[in-house]
Amino acid sequence: MITTLLTPNPSSSPISSTPNETISSADLGASQWKRNIAFFIAGQQATAFGSMMVQIAVLWHLARSTESGWTLTLGIVFGLAPQAIVSLFSGVLADRMPRKLLIIGSDLIIAAASLGLAITLVAGIERLWFIFLASAVRSAFAGLQGPAFRAVLPQIAPEAQLMRLNGIGEGLSSALGIIAPLAGGFLMATVGLQAVLFVDVATAIIGIASLIMVPMRRMPSLNDATDARFLDNLRGGFRYLQQHSSIKWLIVLGFGGGFFATVPLAMTILLVVRTFGGYQWMLSGLEMSFSGGYLIGAAVISGLAMKLTRNRVRFTVLAMFASAAVTLALGLAPSLWLLLVLMIAFSAAISFWMVPYFTFLQEQVDEESAGRVFGIQEALDAASAPLAFLVFGPLSDRFSVEAILIVVGALTFAWVGGVLAIPSARRALATFNTAPAAVEGEVGK
Repeated sequence: MITTLLTPNPSSSPISSTPNETISSADLGASQWKRNIAFFIAGQQATAFGSMMVQIAVLWHLARSTESGWTLTLGIVFGLAPQAIVSLFSGVLADRMPRKLLIIGSDLIIAAASLGLAITLVAGIERLWFIFLASAVRSAFAGLQGPAFRAVLPQIAPEAQLMRLNGIGEGLSSALGIIAPLAGGFLMATVGLQAVLFVDVATAIIGIASLIMVPMRRMPSLNDATDARFLDNLRGGFRYLQQHSSIKWLIVLGFGGGFFATVPLAMTILLVVRTFGGYQWMLSGLEMSFSGGYLIGAAVISGLAMKLTRNRVRFTVLAMFASAAVTLALGLAPSLWLLLVLMIAFSAAISFWMVPYFTFLQEQVDEESAGRVFGIQEALDAASAPLAFLVFGPLSDRFSVEAILIVVGALTFAWVGGVLAIPSARRALATFNTAPAAVEGEVGK
C-alpha cells in the first residue's frame, strides 16, 4: 500500500477523503447508496454464478475423466496460480485506474476465454491443455479484477453496513451455489461442458450491464500519482503491512485458514468419485451441501452483524477451530449422507470466519490504498489453493483422501493455535474486537 496518502478534491466526490473514513448515509443519501449496492451486488452475483458453474464443471470433468489426484491438482494450479501472481500487481492498478473499467475489461476477457473453449469443444477438439489454458486466462483476469471488487464496496457503502452487506453478498453467493451445481450438473449430463461455458458468457454480459449502472468517482491517485513507480507502489503495500501489525496478522491468520480449508473442498470431490461412484447427483449434492451450509452461515452472520459489536475476534477464531474439527470428521465419515451433512457444517463454519475476516480489512484499510492491500490479500488467497494441492494432491495418489483430511484438520488447529500463541499477534488482532460505531439512522435500514 502507498505510504503517502493523497487527498482528493472534496468537491469532486461525496465521499470523504480522510484516511480510513468511508461513506455514510448523510454523505450520499440512503436511497442512492442502496440503489448502487443493489446494482453492484446484482452484477457481482451474475458473473459469480457463471464462474461457479465453470469451476464446478471443470473439476467434475477432470475428476470423472481421469480419477487422478495429480490431474485435479494441475486443474487447480492452472485455475488459481495465475490469479495469485496477477493479484500482487492488480492491487496497484486498482488504486491507479478506474476500478469499474478494470472490472468490466477483465469480465470481457474472461468471457472470451470461456467462449473460445466452448467453440473448440463444439468443434470436437477436446484436449486437457485447452482446458488448462482457458482456466489460466480466466484465473489471471479474475486476479486482475479481484482487488478492485474488494476495494469498491467501502467506496459505495456506509462503514457501519459493511458486515451486513458482506453477509448478504456471501449469502446470495451461497444461494447461487446451490443452484449452480444443479444447473451445471443438468447441462453437463445433457449437453456437456460447452453448454456451461456458453452460460458463463451470458452471465458475464448481464454482470457488465449491471455494473455500468453504478456510478463511481475517480480515485485521487489517478490524478496525482501517475508518476509514481509501479514497483515502488507495490513495495509500499508490503511496507504498509509492516507498519500496521493488526492487518498483517489478520492476513497471516486468514492465509493459513484458507490454505487448509481449500483441501476438503476439492478432495471431497475425489473422495466421492473413488469411494461412492462419483455419479452426477452425488457431485451435485456435494456442491449443494457446501453452498447450503455457507448460505446458512452467511444468513446468520448477516443477522448478527449489528449485534456482534464485541469479542468479534473470539467469534472468528472459534469458527476457525470449528472448521478444523469438521475437517477431521470428514475424514472419518462412513457414509455419503453423513459426508454431505458434515460438508454443510464445514461450509457454515467457513462463512462464520470468512465474512468477518473481509469485513475487518474493509473497516481498517485506508480507502486510497485499499487496492494494494486487497491485491496482496487476493494474491495470498489465490496462492493458498495451488500451494495446498501441490502438497496434498500428489499425496492423494499414494494415500487415502480420508487420511489426508484428518491430517489437514489437525494442521488447521496447529496453525490457528500457533498464531494465537504469539503475544504480538494476539495484541494486534484484539484491535478488531470492537465494531465501528454505527452511523446514526443507518442501523436496521
